[in-house]
Amino acid sequence: MWNQRTADLWLSLRVPALIVPVDGGENDWTSSKRAGSEAALAAVGPAGPAVRVRWFKGDHDIHAQHPAELTEAILAADGEGLFSGVPAS
Repeated sequence: MWNQRTADLWLSLRVPALIVPVDGGENDWTSSKRAGSEAALAAVGPAGPAVRVRWFKGDHDIHAQHPAELTEAILAADGEGLFSGVPAS
């Protein structure tokens, strides 16, 4: 897992994605996550599948720490058509 180059995988993404990074208050680590999120959006590009980034504050296990908020983010993305397969405009 630690050797996986996640940035390389975004180029092969073929389905819509909701990226949910977490800002845990560590400035360097959060900056790295921001750069990674921006790189993911750039790699997919406007012609690729729809991708959205929704930031959370907390720890790594956001599904356990803020389950209601994560559920709301997923349902909102679905309601807005993110997972419909239509590229983002």
